[in-house]
Amino acid sequence: MAKKEKRREADFTTSEMMKLSNCKSKQTFMNRLNLVCGHYGIDPMLFKMDEEFNNSENIFPAECGELLALLVKHYKVNPAVKADKELKGVTSESIYVFYEELMKDIDQLPDEIKNMVYAVPSYFTTNRIMIWIKKLAPIITQFILSYIDEKGEDMGALLQYLCVNIDKKNYDLFWNQKFLSMAEEANEEELKNSIYFFYGNGDDKEEEFKKRINTNNVSIDATIAELIKRIMLDIDKDEILDHPDSYENKMKREERYKLLNQYTLPRAGQYQKEILDKYKKGAQTWETVEEKIRQNNYIPDDAILTYESELEAREKYILELKKELEDAENDLERFRNQGSDFIKNRYQGVEELIENINSAYLEKCEHVRKDEKKLIDWTDRYLSRVMWEFLNKK
Repeated sequence: MAKKEKRREADFTTSEMMKLSNCKSKQTFMNRLNLVCGHYGIDPMLFKMDEEFNNSENIFPAECGELLALLVKHYKVNPAVKADKELKGVTSESIYVFYEELMKDIDQLPDEIKNMVYAVPSYFTTNRIMIWIKKLAPIITQFILSYIDEKGEDMGALLQYLCVNIDKKNYDLFWNQKFLSMAEEANEEELKNSIYFFYGNGDDKEEEFKKRINTNNVSIDATIAELIKRIMLDIDKDEILDHPDSYENKMKREERYKLLNQYTLPRAGQYQKEILDKYKKGAQTWETVEEKIRQNNYIPDDAILTYESELEAREKYILELKKELEDAENDLERFRNQGSDFIKNRYQGVEELIENINSAYLEKCEHVRKDEKKLIDWTDRYLSRVMWEFLNKK
């Protein structure tokens, strides 16, 4: 059978994919596509009509061709790719620029495709990262300097402060998340209906993709890779070859785009985008204390400027103490009225709950030690470099 540029009218040819991904030649595109597939764990044979032969003709479906082109186009500037080779080449600026360019291209996609991307949780997460990432390093640097200079402590005292408080915060976060998980399990059916990316027949493979696509804390490009894998499950290559003159093969690209609406709940993408726009409007107006001071627009919350304001603050404080005392006395009275059997059962349940959560926490700690060695190594390098720079300041 003679090779063809494409079998379905709506799909993209290799030449079109080359142009979409800003590659100078078909060979450059194919080489970079293989690198992209390796980085994101995509089987490159998915894009062959016959998946058993590497020299088979290519297939780049209309449903995900432009998403694939995005990954190829931005591969060389992806900080995660650089991090595989050299961590020091990754900065908050490089992460921001990568996301900024990627988001611009996502916004230029056909409506059906971009709405599908807008609907995934990591799109919101990535936008939040863009807002805060460049603010983080200066603020942490100020904190380290303030602790050492203003508080008069040494670097060892800072490390002690961080270890003790972050360790406690780790457990508190885990404890709170466990309660949220219990609530989610109790409302499992309702939770299922809240997932925006849901299309499929419910088999194990589709369910695994759905789980990964609906994950919050992953980069948007990684989620796009999962979207591509999921969509490729529904591309029936045998059907394309066996019925070359079928209506499906003759469909226009715009018609193919409309089929993507079945992967998400109605208006899910627009709804998520509206929420994001509201969040960005508020978050982007946030200013550091330094910025507020430069605009003569900052007074510490506990600053007392006049006799009247100090009097008001003291009266407010007394009222708060009285309210706390009243609540404590009421709580004590309720406790006294409880029967001993109820108290016993209650605390038996609490003991069991604490034991279960503590066991789960130990499992999590063990998982981090065993399975997150690369992240531990990078964190160690970063913190060690920060400490070394401060200890060796001229």
